[in-house]
Amino acid sequence: QDRAYWEVKVTEPGAFCLGVARREADLDLLAPLAVGEAVGKDSQWHSWTVRSTDLISRPVVAGDVVGVWFDQSDVKRLGFSVNGR
Repeated sequence: QDRAYWEVKVTEPGAFCLGVARREADLDLLAPLAVGEAVGKDSQWHSWTVRSTDLISRPVVAGDVVGVWFDQSDVKRLGFSVNGR
């Protein structure tokens, strides 16, 4: 399988990080992304993430649905949507 899509429903507002990671990824390194760095990666390219504060121009609130899509076929792509946008 080269493509995947899943959704996360926000139940409580707050900061979070979403993305994909290989088994080798050090998940402890994902949280402190630099300010203004919308999509983060660890130094070995084992993970790719986005912070909740960088998804859209407003804060993510309870009831929002965040979609995550990942395509690892010819060109690797990772994308996010909030409430279908």
